[in-house]
Amino acid sequence: MEKMVVLRSIYRAACFRSSRFAAAANYNHLLGSRSFFCLITFCMYSTQKPPFSEDVTHTPIIKDPEIQNVFKDLMAASWDELPYSVVQDAKEALSKDTDDKAGQEALKNVFRAGEAV
Repeated sequence: MEKMVVLRSIYRAACFRSSRFAAAANYNHLLGSRSFFCLITFCMYSTQKPPFSEDVTHTPIIKDPEIQNVFKDLMAASWDELPYSVVQDAKEALSKDTDDKAGQEALKNVFRAGEAV
């Protein structure tokens, strides 16, 4: 993300300078209000793959269907005010004895985040 901010500022600076140069040199009839350089630069960076965070972890595969349903309900609910039924379902799924510890851990993290908001 930081690299994209730097590239955007370089792009804007180049466009600003080149458009001023074009106006000063009276080349507006050839280049338009934006220079050809800006167009090439924009096309060059817009066709690249978008930057993604490398430190993002994916949620584990949830094997228990009850935990998966509660997880989906939590993700779909408005976190401004969690519905009472979703909170109760989450507490029940977290207290349940299951072999799906990774699913319970993911549900616990989402539930904590929802309550914190």
